Amino acid sequence: MNSKVGYYQAFGAYFIWGVFPIYWKYLKHIESLEILVHRIIWSFAFLFLINLIMKKANFSQLYLILKKQFLSIGLLAGLIATNWLIYVYAVNSNQILQGSLAYFMTPLLNIALGALIFNEKLSRQMKIAAIVTAFGVFILMLTHTSFPWVAISLAASFSTYGVIKKKVQAGGLESSLLENFVILVPALFLAFYFRGNSDLSLTSLDWTLLIASGAVTASPILLFSLSAKVIPFNHTGILQFLAPTLQFIIGYFVFAEPVSPAKMWAFLFVWLGVGLYIQQILKSRHSFGTVTRVIKTICRN
Repeated sequence: MNSKVGYYQAFGAYFIWGVFPIYWKYLKHIESLEILVHRIIWSFAFLFLINLIMKKANFSQLYLILKKQFLSIGLLAGLIATNWLIYVYAVNSNQILQGSLAYFMTPLLNIALGALIFNEKLSRQMKIAAIVTAFGVFILMLTHTSFPWVAISLAASFSTYGVIKKKVQAGGLESSLLENFVILVPALFLAFYFRGNSDLSLTSLDWTLLIASGAVTASPILLFSLSAKVIPFNHTGILQFLAPTLQFIIGYFVFAEPVSPAKMWAFLFVWLGVGLYIQQILKSRHSFGTVTRVIKTICRN
């Protein structure tokens, strides 16, 4: 797969994650853990169907992948399930902006981890961009009246997920399918438990949204998994800022979450850092030539 397709896939993943809050708000009357188990079940069903249609891997191949890399895939499953659970809780407890903060923090962690683990080099301007953005994130953390555990947990779990995902020797589809498979049985058990012990009756709309959550959940993860295989880890940082920016806009303008002047200044520093990062990408002709063509193509469309 060429890198141009990888950048398109990353853009699609972060755009979907950016508009996630709107979807989960329609399920806010359902417990976050029950939403999580349905996300696991229906994500597995969706990915299994895609695997059959695309004929990517048969049962023997999937078994060998799982056998050889069970620990890594199990860690991926635990990390992404934790991330899903905390994010749904954040949205449905009116903490979308803290979720936005998390995904502003994540690219900075990706940049640091890319340098430490994958020996990816940063130019002077990219280092400045990272410092400016980090300063904005630091201000955001200071402006919270309580310790922002939601943001930190989301950022740490997803960055760690990205590192392990890049190291797993399996295709993006196969890896994502197996991640859901290893936690499928507990998810099925909990799904029946919740329905048998809940006073809440689910409507036809609730069931439709829960079932559709499989495609809604798995699509960006699949796109991210595929893109992580073909583009440098720290390059995902710039596109990743799309998701928290959209989440900020939705939290502030759609759901009227309060933003103090101090927080607004913090976000301005974050966006300044992103601007410096974009400028460096656009003026590079070697490492980032593909990104330039992709951005121009997106703008034309």
